[in-house]
Amino acid sequence: NHVENPTVKPLSKDAIPSLVSNLESAGVFAVTILGGEPFLYPHLEELVETLTRKGFDTAISTNGSVRSLEKLTLIKNNHVKLNIAIHSDEEGVHDTLVRRIGSFAKSTETVYEALKLGIPIHLSCVVTKNTAGRTSKIVEFFVKSLGVRAMTFLFPQRAEYCISNHMQIPFNVYAKAI
Repeated sequence: NHVENPTVKPLSKDAIPSLVSNLESAGVFAVTILGGEPFLYPHLEELVETLTRKGFDTAISTNGSVRSLEKLTLIKNNHVKLNIAIHSDEEGVHDTLVRRIGSFAKSTETVYEALKLGIPIHLSCVVTKNTAGRTSKIVEFFVKSLGVRAMTFLFPQRAEYCISNHMQIPFNVYAKAI
């Protein structure tokens, strides 16, 4: 998130071997790189290559709005899983949800480019009040228009609902579990 918040420094290139070694020592076998926007991370190539060389099941989760043949080639060559978030089958709804005009067009173009390279895509869609009644149309769009065969629908809950239904996990409990 260093792009939106310049006080947050990205993982340095020199820190990558230590991070990967720590993950390996902890018994981690799968890593997902996500945002901010992973395609903007200056050392993505080094991170991906180090993770995959060490045998980690590696995935990248992106909004797809940063189109880069170089990054897609990196994903293909290293057998990295690619998840792209598209939140509607309608451009206006998606762009409004992510608060970026043109995001839908960029994201769908990234899907087409990745599929053309033979990279399987997993799409994720956050279901909102604007899209709740459209999930079958969204699936149809993902499958027929985009050619995607794997997708996840996320149903966010309000914090008050989670608290009242005991769905939250306090950090100290979570820390003990890991």
